[in-house]
Amino acid sequence: MNNYNEEVQPPDLSPKSLDFGTLAQGGSKTLQEIISNPNKQPLLWHADTGGPSWLTLDKGTGTLQPGEQQTINVMVDASSLSVGGHIATLTFTSEGDERSVSEQVLVTLVISPVIAPAVGLSFATLTPESSSTLPLLISNMDSRTIDWTVDTGGTSWLNVDPSSGTLQPGEHLPIHVSANSHSLIARRYLATLTFTSEVSGIKSAGVQVPVLLYVGARPDSDDGPHFTRMSANALSFSIQQMGTTSQQLVFSNQDDSQVDWTLDNGGVNWLKVDPSAGTLQPGEQTTVNVTADSGSLAAGTYQSHLKLTINFSTIRVGQHPTVELIPITVTV
Repeated sequence: MNNYNEEVQPPDLSPKSLDFGTLAQGGSKTLQEIISNPNKQPLLWHADTGGPSWLTLDKGTGTLQPGEQQTINVMVDASSLSVGGHIATLTFTSEGDERSVSEQVLVTLVISPVIAPAVGLSFATLTPESSSTLPLLISNMDSRTIDWTVDTGGTSWLNVDPSSGTLQPGEHLPIHVSANSHSLIARRYLATLTFTSEVSGIKSAGVQVPVLLYVGARPDSDDGPHFTRMSANALSFSIQQMGTTSQQLVFSNQDDSQVDWTLDNGGVNWLKVDPSAGTLQPGEQTTVNVTADSGSLAAGTYQSHLKLTINFSTIRVGQHPTVELIPITVTV
């Protein structure tokens, strides 16, 4: 307590409210609150967050001389918060001779769902006048439907298909990210894909995925192995729930050198390939069994693709793999 007769005034606060905006689940952020002493005597103050564990202060009490001010760091930790809006109240109280007086600061924030794509994409090296496509899996880990979009930032050599859509709870979707070097000179290129989502009218903060591309000089000779695929350009499966069905993918090595090949299922758990890699001698062909399993799927139509990559077994100057995407459709 102090010995001044003048009634103690509450502390001056700036700003009067703290809006942390939209944070992704698991994110954190710090804003500053300035507390000032408007009295002609020292002011003893303390702060109360009201109890929520996600809201903390770096200082909870102190003393201010007349006219003095102090900056308080107000921190939010969203690791334990659910998707949606959250509100709390900070109360700053000054102690007087006969009574305490308080001022309050409203704290608001919105927690958005997180779309979890890959950490980054690298197209390795493309020659001029060529293109390549890579898969990227996005997932909805929320219990509600998510509307999502992806922005290439206006990058002319980058395309995403599809660039928007809707994900049901627990649904995974492979999208196709394509790089085209037709208008590019030989050098390194870097771009960013920005994913945003919306659930129950709440928009998320952007999730960014870096994309790396190298464009190299055109080699004097052909830069990739040749192969012939003797099955359909796309595979379509119609399957009952809790059932499986298979089709065959057949291709052969048309070069005079040994080649290595891999077949990637795009990360979807309802599509399996056997075998998924191998080696082909000149003129040799192989058969791959592609199996669709509806055990984890609800009724509906699902789309993905296989990525077939073929490369010479012996390293060649200026060599590049031959890559082909094979569309897959499964109807349950």
